[in-house]
Amino acid sequence: MKEPDDCEARSKMAQASLQAGLAFTNAILGATHAMSHQVGGLLDAPHGVLLPHVIRYNARATPERFVALARSAGLTVDGMPGDEGAELLAQHVRSLADDVGVPRGLRELGVSEADVSRLAHTTLDDACLATNPRSASEGDIETLFRAAL
Repeated sequence: MKEPDDCEARSKMAQASLQAGLAFTNAILGATHAMSHQVGGLLDAPHGVLLPHVIRYNARATPERFVALARSAGLTVDGMPGDEGAELLAQHVRSLADDVGVPRGLRELGVSEADVSRLAHTTLDDACLATNPRSASEGDIETLFRAAL
């Protein structure tokens, strides 16, 4: 089998990007994206650090939902309590992030404690927060940002 040339590789990446964009237009993005938009928009930083923290936050309200997600990720969670399945999923997501070089914390992206209040406040105005499966106050969002520092 021949190696794909640069043009083929770019074409495949463009197709994958298009498909991801189409999926995002139909997805309920929730707190992870609402918070990440603030980090990316206000501090010109990429997002991806927050998902394990939001999984833990949301799982406190509906842990059983995360068992199915963990199973879909290939984790063995049959018979496991929802909170344990959610934690396993959060750890798995963090491990995947480590594999692709996502920073372990927001500090590595330049976020500081001084930024937390502003980031939490502006998160409340992000439309993605409305689709989060658990409601979140400004204080809840600040706690999540601090956990991710």
